[in-house]
Amino acid sequence: MPKYLTNLKAISLFALLLGVIPDFTAAESKDLSTGVKPEIGRYQLFQGSYVALDSKNNRTESEQAVFLIDTSNGNVFKYSTGLDSNGKLFEYWKPTAGLNER
Repeated sequence: MPKYLTNLKAISLFALLLGVIPDFTAAESKDLSTGVKPEIGRYQLFQGSYVALDSKNNRTESEQAVFLIDTSNGNVFKYSTGLDSNGKLFEYWKPTAGLNER
């Protein structure tokens, strides 16, 4: 067999593999049960400080909190805890005022 035909076969095989590999990796990055690509990295957590205004006493206080950012739409939530009327602890993500309405 001439050498140029052997090289042509090798090039054809390489081109075929290039066409198959991206499809294989794309299939791997989707949830096989739903076919939906997961949103890896959509939510970001960070700890930071903010200034709270006490309007009754007309003063400000620096507070520390944990925040959750939804990077797909820019909404920011603050981690909050408290006690209900029975003394039971509750936890929730409170939307930050004014920033989540777009």
